[in-house]
Amino acid sequence: MYRIHFILVFCYCVSANLCFGQTLTTSDLPIILINTPNNRAIPDEPKIEARMKIIYNGIGRINRITDTAYFYDAIGIETRGSTSQQISPKKPYAFEARDSATSLPKNVRFFDMSKESDWSLIAPYSDKTLLRDALMYQLGNDIMNWAPRTRFCELVLNGSYQGVYVLTEKIKRDNGRVDIAKSNIGNPAEGGFIIKVDKSTGVSDGWTSANQTKYFYHYPNPTDITFAQKTYIQTLFADFERVMKTAQYADSLTGYPKYLGINTFIDFILLNEVARNVDGYRLSTYLYKDRDSINRHIKAGPVWDFNIGLGNANYCNGNRTDGWAWDFNTICPADGLPIPFWWNKLTSDTAFRRKIKVRWTELRQTKWTNLYFTHAIDSLSGAVNQAQERNFQKWNILGQQVWPNPQIAGSYSGEVGYLKSWLNARLIWLDGALNTSAVITHPQIASVPEVFPNPSNGVVHFYYYLHSNVDVKILIYNMLGEQLESFEAKQNTGNYHWIWNKPPANGTYLYQIWQSGEVWQSGKIVIQ
Repeated sequence: MYRIHFILVFCYCVSANLCFGQTLTTSDLPIILINTPNNRAIPDEPKIEARMKIIYNGIGRINRITDTAYFYDAIGIETRGSTSQQISPKKPYAFEARDSATSLPKNVRFFDMSKESDWSLIAPYSDKTLLRDALMYQLGNDIMNWAPRTRFCELVLNGSYQGVYVLTEKIKRDNGRVDIAKSNIGNPAEGGFIIKVDKSTGVSDGWTSANQTKYFYHYPNPTDITFAQKTYIQTLFADFERVMKTAQYADSLTGYPKYLGINTFIDFILLNEVARNVDGYRLSTYLYKDRDSINRHIKAGPVWDFNIGLGNANYCNGNRTDGWAWDFNTICPADGLPIPFWWNKLTSDTAFRRKIKVRWTELRQTKWTNLYFTHAIDSLSGAVNQAQERNFQKWNILGQQVWPNPQIAGSYSGEVGYLKSWLNARLIWLDGALNTSAVITHPQIASVPEVFPNPSNGVVHFYYYLHSNVDVKILIYNMLGEQLESFEAKQNTGNYHWIWNKPPANGTYLYQIWQSGEVWQSGKIVIQ
């Protein structure tokens, strides 16, 4: 009897990963347990059979590893990603929900996400905030037709705790995801397509355009796409690229407006520019098209892969808060995976730039306020606050450089703080670069603040007028988003004047003027 009891306890310890190393008994996040036959290692491809159990008791409730399963069934699983799976010991996975009796794909609904069979388990590693992908997909869902929805979870694989993962909807043609028509073998123009610009690693089929842009088929699947479908989509992109090479590329009738869903490209650009995504436009870049009878335009999106965005890359200016991500080819001309030429043609067109400015101004005054970004990061970091401790006990990397980290913080809160300060500085730069101050109109304000001289030789004056009593705060940052100076006071009606006369060195600095808890104006200051 005692021997049997010992065996049962030993099996439970191994399955819950309690006896050796990192422990996981309860979590305020969903717990995912995956077991492969005989603890078989998960390959890059093809998918292997496995069993997956999810423990989830509802919003705000604790999940125990011994609780009744929210989901328990067969899956097919493989490692996913390119660079991430090659250099990171914390492996990302793609899995397909399957019927346990037939092993065929089965659509399932996880939490509040779309019902589908294909899913990704993103494994944040070099992103020590654990948040960057989830944050950017949330921003994408704010403004696009669809961006992947996510849910943080903790993963146990074959009894071994793996840390915090992000269960993510995979990019796929579906009514609840990329909502385009099904492919049409008989008439390709009446079927939908999803095309990807990316490195060739792990991508089975595509083509290289006359302008050396590498495109890959995502939908229809490369194993299913017909010669006629290939001919149709390649001809469409060839016509578009040919037009973009002409002097009349911006013509409203014959230029890019004839080929592109312009608003989708603007939103795609703003998301990549907020993140200053060093991989933006050239890797993990998706384009899609519905059937001609619905909409013949090529559209940009969905967005994907921001783990080395938002200041988390130490190359090609990826950590800088100033400059355009779309200038990658100028910044890193020797890189073997350049941005397709037509992105730069688009962003150099005056009319297109004007539309970017209008959209940015609209978003900054409605959905994308400074307060929104702060709340978004606080909400996401709060969701993983307990689990991140276990994650970094498993992966002891806080305070260590992990490629391509440009900055190393010794704590989780330090990593989140760096993300906040970097993003704050980035927003200030974008406001200035697009000639739109993040100005909020209030009845107590009589005029927009004056900041001069700018450029300055070391002394900068801030003048403003108030109609009534308010709290005013002026903050100065360097280009890494680090706060250097602050002025704060509760002030009465009248004219006010504050002088900043302590710049540490010549260069570019960022400022924000807050009143009553909201950004009043932001911009940049040049000291020379």
